[in-house]
Amino acid sequence: MSVFQPFKSRKLFFKTLLLILLMLVLLFLVVGWLFYLFITKSYEARNQYSQQMTLNTTSEYVDLELTDLGRSMQQVLWDTDVVRVVLTPDNITYEIKSEVKKTLASFESENPLVESAYLLTYTDQMIYDSYGNQTPLEEHGIWEMLNPADEQTVRTMLSQGEISSEILTRLGQVAILQDFPTPEENGALLAIIDTDELFLFMQDLIEPEYGYMGIVMADGQTLYMTAFEKDENDGFSQTYLGKTGWSFGIWQKSTERLYLEDALSMIGIGAVFLVALSVILALVFSFNIYQPILKLQNFVSDSSLAETASVGKGKNELEEVGEAYADTVKRNTVLENELDRAAPLLRERLYMNLLKGSDVEKVSLGKRLKELGSPFDADAFYMVVMGGIAESQENTDVRMMNLYQRRKDLAVWNARCVGEELLTDENRLVVILGFDSGMSLAEINRCGRVVREELEKDGRECALGEDLRVGCGRVYEGILNLHFSYDEARRKLFHELYQMSEEEDTVWEEEQKWEETAHTVLEPALDGRRKEAEEALELYIQKVRTAADREISHSEQYSVLVNAMAEELIRLQTPKDKMDIFEAYYSSEQPLEEENLEKIVRNVGYQAIQVLESSGRDNKNRYVRLAREYIHEHADDCMLSLDRVADSVGIHPAYLSRLFYDISGVSFVQYVNQCRVERAKVLLTQTKFSIQETGFKSGFNSQQNFNRVFKKWTGMTPSAYRKQA
Repeated sequence: MSVFQPFKSRKLFFKTLLLILLMLVLLFLVVGWLFYLFITKSYEARNQYSQQMTLNTTSEYVDLELTDLGRSMQQVLWDTDVVRVVLTPDNITYEIKSEVKKTLASFESENPLVESAYLLTYTDQMIYDSYGNQTPLEEHGIWEMLNPADEQTVRTMLSQGEISSEILTRLGQVAILQDFPTPEENGALLAIIDTDELFLFMQDLIEPEYGYMGIVMADGQTLYMTAFEKDENDGFSQTYLGKTGWSFGIWQKSTERLYLEDALSMIGIGAVFLVALSVILALVFSFNIYQPILKLQNFVSDSSLAETASVGKGKNELEEVGEAYADTVKRNTVLENELDRAAPLLRERLYMNLLKGSDVEKVSLGKRLKELGSPFDADAFYMVVMGGIAESQENTDVRMMNLYQRRKDLAVWNARCVGEELLTDENRLVVILGFDSGMSLAEINRCGRVVREELEKDGRECALGEDLRVGCGRVYEGILNLHFSYDEARRKLFHELYQMSEEEDTVWEEEQKWEETAHTVLEPALDGRRKEAEEALELYIQKVRTAADREISHSEQYSVLVNAMAEELIRLQTPKDKMDIFEAYYSSEQPLEEENLEKIVRNVGYQAIQVLESSGRDNKNRYVRLAREYIHEHADDCMLSLDRVADSVGIHPAYLSRLFYDISGVSFVQYVNQCRVERAKVLLTQTKFSIQETGFKSGFNSQQNFNRVFKKWTGMTPSAYRKQA
């Protein structure tokens, strides 16, 4: 053996080791380079996605602003004086033109996006502006934008829900055209948009040193650009075509990318972070896994569970835990069975709360009904049928319980009509009927009559005979309105029990028909439409005069109308001196000749219509007063809306908006903003809240909106107002 053999072997070993180390280094570099490419691509993709989301959000914001403006324009078109000018332009007085001028000026001042507003009347081809000018359409300066033959004007429809507006763009100028809401082309409202105000928010979306954003119209002309100076060779790196037909674009400098040193630092820090995180997670997971096992072991070996512990002697922890788990599952099963048995009782309790009109959250109501096994849908149509006997009868509770049990055993429902029955503390049987939303009103009423007949039949089978009386409520949409139908059914049932006469059902149905006819006189009178109410009164009298059905007499038919008028005036808390108009009817000796009775009813009816009109007008003032009180109480809530206030008052939002303007002289939004500004003044002068916090506590949803509205009402910014005070 040579003396150099060990040396050669050692040299070969180091060469091999060096080769392996080199291969490992090369492998690390290749893997690192691939990882760098991967995270670089991911970074670029994320950057592109961020740009695309910015463009999407920008487009949606512009769509929302223009849609809200279109909705405001539609409200202007519903103004009474505007409607007159559009529909009857030949009969317009100077006063009406002045009101239209005020309406357009108010619309311009309330909407910062609007530079100028114009009312177009297509019948006489005229245009009105906020300065009171009236100009032929083709002679006005905006005719070039409205001219259908103009090729430079780009038209785009922007629709969202019930609002549909037309966007007009021409040579960098933008306008919204909102047609009058009729099938005929009577007129429209045109608003010229302040593009600087509309697109001002884009300046905050990207820093000027990193790039710019812009909007290009369909004809290729630039509508808006955040950068005043830019390289003509720079094109948009991302574009998005919005609903307006405009192309939204964004460009960022190439410096916005991931460099190699950043990637290496991220990889190194990430490796250390992953090692540390792995150790921490291992400890946390081990502790969290062992902790419940320890608790279960202590639970099994607890002295209070001697029987379980004795069974577990000689067994390992897993066996004891398994037995404890099986015991827990068994207990849960028993608890679920108990809940199933209690579901009918809980369901009846929920129904009783709905019948009484108790506050129940609509969001969780559908889920609650499903959990309790109810067949009802929260948004379906509902009717209540109620049966009962007089309290003076013997064994009322036992007899009604027999009827309830019979109904529970025999009741059969189908997919389009479902029902639930319950017995109240007053021993009244309540049948709640739910109907498919696709059913017509005639079908629903037919089902209600069938249930009524079945209830009366079951009453005869249970020996209730003629003692059972039934009352039916009207149909209402939504289970939260169930109490309205219940109150009507309950009132009609009590009226039937009060009468306890031997009249047949046909007489009751005939009275119901005449009551419905009487409402055709009451409703227009309460709404201020006196002429329509007087015509309905004459029609009622003529119907009585020619009625062939003699189930009830003419005097009873007239009594239905007079009683309905008297009850409505009593409900409106009419003073006693105005109620004396009914004295001529009630003090007359019955029976009277047809001619004299008709004369008395006509005189009383005409006087009652006048009183109803006056009381209805006072009632409108009451609605506005209640709305004002609610606004003052909740003005600091930024979620306060017209729908919410109308719901608290109990009338339709559109009706409240019109009443508010007619009676207060200002719109709903103006009044809310005025209340919030007055609250902000107090906070600015008497507290040390910041400007931003003051705006929030005053009910504004953003500081920008707070500054704009405050300056509009006071002529200065909030900070300037605080310094002056």
